Amino acid sequence: MSPLRVAYTVEQSWHRVPGGTATAALHVLAELRHDDTLEVLAVSGSHAEPAATGFDPGPIAATFSRAGARLYASWILTGRPTAEQVLGTVDVTHSTTIIPCPSRAPMVVTVHDLAFLHEPEHFSRWGNFVFRRSLDRIRRRADLVLCSSQATADDCVSAGLDQERLRVVPLGADLPPRDPAEAERVRAAYRLPDRFVLFVGTLEPRKNLPRLAQAVMLAEVGPLVVVGPVGWGPDFPERDEVHLLGFVPLFPMRVRPVAAVRRRRGRRLPEPPGGIRAPGPRGHGDGNPGGHDSRHGDRGDRGGTRGPGRPPRPGRHRPRAARSARPRRRRAGSRGAPRPLPFVGPHGGPDRGRVPSGDLVTGRIAVAVNLTWCVPGHVGGSESYLVRQLLGLAELAHEFQPTLYAAPGLGAAHPVLAEAFPIVEMPVSGHSRPARVAIEHSWLAAVSRGAALAHHGGGTVPATTTRPCVLTVHDLQYLEYPQYFSRLKAEYLRRRMPRSLRRADAVAVPSRFVADSVVQHYGVDPSRIVVVPHGVEPDVSMTVTPESELRRDYDLGDGPVLVLPAATFPHKGHEFLLGLMAERWHDPDLRLVFIGGDGLAEDRVRSEIARLGLGGRVRRLGWVPKADRNGLLSLATALVFPTEYEGFGAPMIEAMTLGTPVIASDRAAVPEVLGDAGWSLPLEADAWADALDRLPAARDELVRRGHERALAFRHDVSGAALIEAYRRALT
Repeated sequence: MSPLRVAYTVEQSWHRVPGGTATAALHVLAELRHDDTLEVLAVSGSHAEPAATGFDPGPIAATFSRAGARLYASWILTGRPTAEQVLGTVDVTHSTTIIPCPSRAPMVVTVHDLAFLHEPEHFSRWGNFVFRRSLDRIRRRADLVLCSSQATADDCVSAGLDQERLRVVPLGADLPPRDPAEAERVRAAYRLPDRFVLFVGTLEPRKNLPRLAQAVMLAEVGPLVVVGPVGWGPDFPERDEVHLLGFVPLFPMRVRPVAAVRRRRGRRLPEPPGGIRAPGPRGHGDGNPGGHDSRHGDRGDRGGTRGPGRPPRPGRHRPRAARSARPRRRRAGSRGAPRPLPFVGPHGGPDRGRVPSGDLVTGRIAVAVNLTWCVPGHVGGSESYLVRQLLGLAELAHEFQPTLYAAPGLGAAHPVLAEAFPIVEMPVSGHSRPARVAIEHSWLAAVSRGAALAHHGGGTVPATTTRPCVLTVHDLQYLEYPQYFSRLKAEYLRRRMPRSLRRADAVAVPSRFVADSVVQHYGVDPSRIVVVPHGVEPDVSMTVTPESELRRDYDLGDGPVLVLPAATFPHKGHEFLLGLMAERWHDPDLRLVFIGGDGLAEDRVRSEIARLGLGGRVRRLGWVPKADRNGLLSLATALVFPTEYEGFGAPMIEAMTLGTPVIASDRAAVPEVLGDAGWSLPLEADAWADALDRLPAARDELVRRGHERALAFRHDVSGAALIEAYRRALT
């Protein structure tokens, strides 16, 4: 019988402060390697430097191309890279920290604590996001969760993990018998008194060291001796009754000169050449999930740098496996099926020919996804809506094999999407509606005829469609506000929508509001409708331009900032906000920022800014890069969203993810999406007049609720709902 192949993560060995998670993982790894029934394959990121002193995991079976914070972010946001991508087939994947390594194999995750749920203030915003997103992945994906204590297991149950998957596996210690002579040598080496109180652990706020030091001083039981590396947070104050020894070896004792262990104010002392710190929670440097202290160099996530402005130190480079020996890349969720060659990708051009049926290649159900209407950068929220749900689809295991038939440039605009799915570009530009409609009825039908299912994402179904199909209906705004549409487009939709809805086997909508509208206006059977909510952009919290740069580059000053991220369409409420700025919001330092492309109301908005004399307080930025957009949402005092009609309202979820309060209208789908995580106000000036005055007192609570609300709108949730729509169409 061949040994069980176990992928085993050891990335924390390269953290600036590896902490107790690394200690526990390496001790367990050493024991598992003695078991002949297991083939334990240690995996880590690709690092130019060796592991932290005393935390060498031994042989590494394979490395990921990313490392440190970037590797963790990729795991939780995109579900890639998987263990199988670097190791080939494995039987089990064991993630030894709370951040799970993606894998198609049965998954075991070790959870040492859930401190971030009890004391989120002791973690950065990014750290809280990483840990909460990781916990959510564990809820959905882990087969077994190993807890180091019953208290942690109880916390896991409270956090929504079912008891059947939990196992309490306490940490162990293997210490030699006490040697009085060795104890005296240690006492002399560190100049320790006969009586002292010992603390062992990483120095960080949640360890409550200032109170402990105060208690020791009041009790007069001797000095407090602190053993462990500096993690993050304020410098621990220097006191006569506190001895900071820094990192010391566990055993055997290698005595350093007394001069090398002198106390330093707020700094850890030189570390010895070896040894393992006694067990304790993880640290939170730049390379660690918490991402707190930028003053320290990152072991492995900055190209081998030793700190700001310091050149790389010669280090051990871990050799990669030869390319020919590495396993072929697999499609996420394909359960070992080979991935078809992409037709559009970051390094190749389009293939305009017919794509072979997916079921002939992999045994999966081929789906033709019609994105011919999706001209990158020109269709607004419907583009991000489809991209997000498709990225969520790529992350999950399912029986479908989508091929995307798209307007030119989609793969270049969304390279992650091009990595996940084959894309076939149509032979004409998507800017001409008549040409695009003609392409749907001719070229699309021809090149996708091998697919078993079609998904039309633009709101209408071509008349030539004969196979089962899913139709995405973004909203029915043309019925509620026909004045905001051209006569030609409104008439086209009135004619095509009823036929499309009758033809569709399943209808995907972004909200319950749109679902009810479809039933009310067209009498569609509710059982055919699936709510596929928007999902938050996977990297929305990672790609953020610093606030100082944004305030400088866009001349925002130092005062409060309100942001409306929407093209200037009449229903978005730009003119409503300009009225408030002129008549109700008089703070001279307040800046109102409009981001988004030009819509039908662009000329009116610019004229109104000039007429009201608001040129110094209103910024019309137009389109901005993604990092700037996210940064503006993050620095904003509030997202203001006075829309008349939305089928969903994705900017609200993006703002909540970034920790920004939302003040929005009470129209259409807005209250449904916002819930109690923001303010839904009537579109009346009096209702909005004092909102900015009331906001400071409510801000913290709105941010907390916003983070919780945003967790319900992840791209993988959107992908799972899309899978349900596909299955419903086929049944």
